Amino acid sequence: MIKAKDVHIVLIGYKKNIMQYHVNLNIIRDNFVQGKDYYITSVFAGDLNDIVSGMGENCFIKLPNRGYALGALDAINTGVEYAFNCDRDIVAVFNYDVMWFDEKIFLNVLKEFANSNKYFASGLDGNNLFATDCMFFNRKEILSRSKGCGNLFPINEDHCYHREFLEIANRLTPLGFDNMEEFFFDNISKLINHVDYPETIDCLEDNLELDNCYREIMLRDFCYLLDRKDSQTIRFCENFKLAHEHDINVIASNLKKFGLTKGNFIEMLLNNS
Repeated sequence: MIKAKDVHIVLIGYKKNIMQYHVNLNIIRDNFVQGKDYYITSVFAGDLNDIVSGMGENCFIKLPNRGYALGALDAINTGVEYAFNCDRDIVAVFNYDVMWFDEKIFLNVLKEFANSNKYFASGLDGNNLFATDCMFFNRKEILSRSKGCGNLFPINEDHCYHREFLEIANRLTPLGFDNMEEFFFDNISKLINHVDYPETIDCLEDNLELDNCYREIMLRDFCYLLDRKDSQTIRFCENFKLAHEHDINVIASNLKKFGLTKGNFIEMLLNNS
């Protein structure tokens, strides 16, 4: 059984999504039954003059913003490093504008993930890369396996071998080279070596085949798959009652739909929608 006291939530974002951030805090703190028991860290990439802190988070970390992908990279690395130095075994990392509308489902997914004994949980995006807008990490499991701890974090920006696979497959992502999903896929692939996973040797001469082999190994041994097939377009995932939504009017509609009405920012949003 996973309870809020087992969970460290890391919210990451920048000034474009500040309203979503405050609404997200209201959802967790004021509408979830165990809302007061989550440990919440906010990592903000940008100018402190653009955001009001002390709105419900336990820890607020400010970083310079190096841009869309590199800013996210810095935020995830910093937030996870901080969370791993704390004492909660489940670390949930999601964007300011990624919202869970049902606490029971949220905690049940975390329970299933914890029981899987996998390193991390994520969905797959349209390029079959691990989506980084919402991820879970099993701190206890990662720290207990020296094999993975040193390689999983920090995520490295210097080498992105996966780019060549996308080029060959003619399915380049619209973000170009600086893509958080590619950074993460490249990094997690370093957990796979040819000694422990000899099946990769037969794929070395075919980049696409090796890419698929790596993914199968990751899903088998390292990743608990969050099945978000109905949200790859990306906005709403019905089975998880989970949304990655930029449109504040759509967020207001979802809040009404799920009866989440408490909190100053939610009340202000609903009154103006």
